[in-house]
Amino acid sequence: LSFLATDDHGLASVVLRVWRQPEGGAAMAETTRPLLSQPTTQWTGDAVLSLPSLGVQAGEAVHIIATAVDGSPWRQKGASRELVLRVPGMTEARANVRAAADSAVQRAQAAAAAQKSLQQRTTEAARARQRTAAQRNAEKNVGANKGSQNSMSFESAQQAQQLAKEQRELAERMQNLRQSAEQLEKQLQQTGALDSALSQRLQEAQKLLQEALTPELAEKLRKLEESAQRLSAEDAQKALGDLSQ
Repeated sequence: LSFLATDDHGLASVVLRVWRQPEGGAAMAETTRPLLSQPTTQWTGDAVLSLPSLGVQAGEAVHIIATAVDGSPWRQKGASRELVLRVPGMTEARANVRAAADSAVQRAQAAAAAQKSLQQRTTEAARARQRTAAQRNAEKNVGANKGSQNSMSFESAQQAQQLAKEQRELAERMQNLRQSAEQLEKQLQQTGALDSALSQRLQEAQKLLQEALTPELAEKLRKLEESAQRLSAEDAQKALGDLSQ
């Protein structure tokens, strides 16, 4: 927490007032902490407040106010706005974690659908290259087209690199989602909000991600990028075919 206090008559004291209030209960005794070490006309400072050290329980609210007293004979007071920090209760915490779990399942399903769509595009690219190669092989002047059969055009190389880039980004996204799903499952177990239906949904989401993200996929991506960099049509054709499987 950061504070700024100023007064033309000078500041005699700056105090941090803190008190807890249980959910649906009366406010507990207030504690104070002096923040100003010596009188001054302007003061800027920070204060660290640890909720665990205050013994805050689930469902409680912590009220915080900074109060300053000036150095005039009238000892006039000024106060900051009241800041209220509320710790979610168990019911609310469970609802929040369940909502996060539902969102994680939806993101996993969306990622799996994106992987399926990308795989279809990769398959179409592989078939297009097969048709192009077949057309070139069918041309009468084989010698004149030999160089074009063994080399990949710059446009084709860019397409292969773009597909590999999208596959790699999607693989990283799936890895992060899988880790998030595992962490959420642990949180649900800790809060007692993991029922059989939600557990099954999380497991299904993790299975989708595990099936889509495999070491074999990473190796296929590496080969495709290497062939695209070498402008090798034959290697890229094989790599695209492998990725489409």
